Amino acid sequence: MKNREVSSKPPIAGDLETMAHQALQSSPYRDIRRVHCEVREGVLTLQGQVSSFYHKQIAQEHLQSKFAGCALDNRLVVSDD
Repeated sequence: MKNREVSSKPPIAGDLETMAHQALQSSPYRDIRRVHCEVREGVLTLQGQVSSFYHKQIAQEHLQSKFAGCALDNRLVVSDD
C-alpha cells in the first residue's frame, strides 16, 4: 500500500479564480453571478457592477467564508440604475 502525500500548498492563482467564480455562480442573485474574479499577487479581487450595496456585501461575504485567509479586494461598483 502506497503512502499518499497530502499537499498543504495553497491553490495557484488560476485555480483560485476558477473556484471563486464557481462559488459565485451558485448565488441566487444574477448580479453576483456576473462578478469577475481575478487573483494577482495573492489577492482575490472582485470586479464588476451590482445593483445594490447588499449584493456587493453578499458577494464578499460568500467568498470570505469559502476562502478564509485569502486577501480580498472588493472593487464592485454599485450602479445608480
